[in-house]
Amino acid sequence: GVDLIRRIEQKTVHALTQPLVVDKVSGKKFGKSEGNAIWLDAEKTSPYDFFQFWLNVEDENVIDFLKRFTFLSLEEIGELESRLRNEPEKREAQKQLAHEVTKFVHGDKKVLSVERVAEILFEEEDLNRLQADEYEMLKLNAPYYALSNDISLIDLLTTTGLASSNREARSFIEEGAIRIAGEKYTDANNQPTFNVGDRVYVKRGKKRVMVVEFTD
Repeated sequence: GVDLIRRIEQKTVHALTQPLVVDKVSGKKFGKSEGNAIWLDAEKTSPYDFFQFWLNVEDENVIDFLKRFTFLSLEEIGELESRLRNEPEKREAQKQLAHEVTKFVHGDKKVLSVERVAEILFEEEDLNRLQADEYEMLKLNAPYYALSNDISLIDLLTTTGLASSNREARSFIEEGAIRIAGEKYTDANNQPTFNVGDRVYVKRGKKRVMVVEFTD
C-alpha cells in the first residue's frame, strides 16, 4: 500500500505494523480464518459481547493485550501485572482491559452501560426489582429475548442461541448444564412454567447467560 500510493499519488505515507496477535494458550492467531474474530462494528459484535471478549481473556494473554490495545502507561500495566500475580482471582487486569478497549471503541457512556449490565448478570440481581431505566439498559445491552410463556424447553434454548440444534439442546440438558431462574433442568420433557411478564435468567454453564421475558 505504501509503495502503491507513492507510485500513483506521488505522496509519502507511513504504515504501522506489529506481529500477529497469537493466543498463548491455544497457539492460534486471532482472525476470521480461525473463527475468533471480533468486530468494531456494533452490528457485527455487540458492545456487550465486545466487552465480554476482553473480560474473558486468559491470564497468559492479558498483560500483552494491555500493552498492545490500550493507552495505559507501562507503569500502570506493571501494577496490574503485580496484582495479577498476587490476586489472579480478582481479574483486575481483565476488567481494566475490557474497560479501556470498549471505551476506546464504543465511548464512555456505552462502556459504563455494559459494565453495569455485566454486574447485574454476574450477580444475578433480581430482574423484577431493577429500576425501570436499569431494565431498559439491560434489554438494550444484554442478550435479551421476549418469548411466549408456552415455549418448550428445547425451543427456548435454540431460539436464544444457547444451543445450535435440538440435539445439542438435549445434550446440554442431560448434562445438567441448563438453569432457568436458578433451577437446573435435566429432563428435556420438563416444561418450564412461567407467567406472562416473568423475567428470568437462562444459563448454560457458568458463562453463557440470557435474559428472557415471557409474553402471551
